[in-house]
Amino acid sequence: MLAASAQAYIFFPGGFGTVDEAVEMIMLIQTGKMQKTPVILVGKDFWQPFINWVEQTMIKKYKTIAPKDRNIFYVVDTAAQAFKYIKKSRERTIF
Repeated sequence: MLAASAQAYIFFPGGFGTVDEAVEMIMLIQTGKMQKTPVILVGKDFWQPFINWVEQTMIKKYKTIAPKDRNIFYVVDTAAQAFKYIKKSRERTIF
């Protein structure tokens, strides 16, 4: 149900559940199991260590994901920055 009908997925700092849900959305987009939808991580201070690990460990060292997979999600600090990525996404019908 988490992936149903959203126009974007926006994650704020949180615990294991938040990180799990964010990675789940990224993985579903990566594997083509759902359409490309903006995934936005708000709070660079919180998310940057995770992003560094993804880039250094998963992409560069072990090559377990492709460099292009890093483009599935965006890290921002403000609502205006998040909205910028949402506006760029495919248009969807809003009910």
